[in-house]
Amino acid sequence: MEATEKVLTITPAEWSHEAARILASSIRGAPCFRVADYARELATAPDARLYRVADGAATVGYVMVRIERYAGGAEGVIAAAGGKLAGAALYRQVLPAIESMFRGVKTIR
Repeated sequence: MEATEKVLTITPAEWSHEAARILASSIRGAPCFRVADYARELATAPDARLYRVADGAATVGYVMVRIERYAGGAEGVIAAAGGKLAGAALYRQVLPAIESMFRGVKTIR
């Protein structure tokens, strides 16, 4: 049997209940941080962005990124990521695409 190749799309997204639900897993172990803090950051930080990861029409994850500027240069930050897709390693498949979206940064974390 041949493996089926998944073609994922990554598109800009607005904050939603779905994004909150999927990103909720990313705050485990952060006692003071809440999912609502992501929404606040997206609304107030000029360099924060939310992206939806989809397999066809089905949402399989969300990624939130931002750029932080320091005296030594700009740093791309993957602030949050969550999701899952049966038969796929989202981290391995999505991370290179997300990293390639950062422009004008010295490092990515």
